[in-house]
Amino acid sequence: MKNFEVVEHTADTGGKIYGKDIKELFINATKLLYFLAGITQYERIEEIISIELSSETIEELLVKFLNELIYYMDVKKIGGEIKKIYIQKKGKIFNLHCEMLGRKVSVKREIKAATYHNLKVKKEKGIFSSKIIFDI
Repeated sequence: MKNFEVVEHTADTGGKIYGKDIKELFINATKLLYFLAGITQYERIEEIISIELSSETIEELLVKFLNELIYYMDVKKIGGEIKKIYIQKKGKIFNLHCEMLGRKVSVKREIKAATYHNLKVKKEKGIFSSKIIFDI
């Protein structure tokens, strides 16, 4: 199973992501984002970046997560490897906790935001997938 594939879009960019579970889908969404941004990682930062998010849908949680990573890339010049990611549903709310090993990064292509354009997380034949479009 591939992690992701790039999908061309009229004025934006995006791709299709895959995972054997929701956690792997989110990790592969991170890989797609970094690939599309042309990210180059440098020395490790001595801190773990912790991200906590909540949403009513898994799609909204995915967009919030990717936009948080975009914020770190653009504003703080930090990216990194996901070390831990937990996604749980409590009642009607999805909660995410992520720990990322931070690295200084250089970005070749500015990505403004992850979008909700035709966003749907699906599970077919035991594989989760989603198409995600980024505003550039």
